[in-house]
Amino acid sequence: MIIKKTLFKRAAFILKIVISIAILYFVFRKIEFHGLMSQITAYSIVAVVMLLLTSTLKHITQYYNWYWYLRINPNYQPNRWEVLKSYFIGLALSFVLPGGYATFGKMFFIENKKKATAVSVGVEKFYQTWIVLFFAGISSFYYFSKEYTLWKILAFAFVLVMPLLLPLALKLFKRQSRYPIRLFSITPRIILSQTVYTLVTFYQYYILLNNQVLVNSNSDITLFNTSICVSLILTVTLISITFNGLGIRETAAMIILPKYGINQETAVAASLMIFIFNAVIPAIAGAWLIFTHKKRLPNSEAVQRSES
Repeated sequence: MIIKKTLFKRAAFILKIVISIAILYFVFRKIEFHGLMSQITAYSIVAVVMLLLTSTLKHITQYYNWYWYLRINPNYQPNRWEVLKSYFIGLALSFVLPGGYATFGKMFFIENKKKATAVSVGVEKFYQTWIVLFFAGISSFYYFSKEYTLWKILAFAFVLVMPLLLPLALKLFKRQSRYPIRLFSITPRIILSQTVYTLVTFYQYYILLNNQVLVNSNSDITLFNTSICVSLILTVTLISITFNGLGIRETAAMIILPKYGINQETAVAASLMIFIFNAVIPAIAGAWLIFTHKKRLPNSEAVQRSES
């Protein structure tokens, strides 16, 4: 049974690699590579600096949230350097497996009960997914304005109550009965911070798609229309079949953004730039932290004893 399970995991891993390569092949086959590179090199210094600053702001919000996710365990007092280090390590681990599931590995870099940290990572994933679905629900009313609306209303209503269902789900962990109470207390600040993160993402796309503010261009997509499109693009990237959404995000951008006059090269260029600044660069820092991390066996053994 164990051998079959291992073989299945390896087969799934290889399959996702094949899917990632196939999607990237589809993306670059549909666009002109020279035009894509021309778009990327046309970004002004101001646009790149603004992208760097907004990416920094996004990581501040996510670090802030990760800190509070760890506080779900009332017996853990987070060390801010440890939280920051594990946050960047999590970004690096998101590239290890397709779908980003290896992010759970960052719990081994926190001096907290492993079960409690696993719950924190799960709650983090929940709210990151929820905010995407929330904005996608709003955007669907505008982008698919001619479609039947009853199913959209019902789906959006369910999304709205999802944060209320999570604390109830945590009550299943009988040994962590205080988790739901802690989660209720931090939910407002988590939602606010996650909302800021998403709004900044909208603005990043707006900066790159409207580079005519900084250099000559024919694009005139509004911030509102950009937000509608990006909400749907982020929703598609929830499909966990590639590494960090690479390829899925660019394919969605190629399909969704042309409705507002954005050509495919511009759409892919913007997505790749945001991917590099938001994911690749901080992941490099996280990889360095992994390789320089010193294992502290006595502490880890103490944590294991406390869990038993």
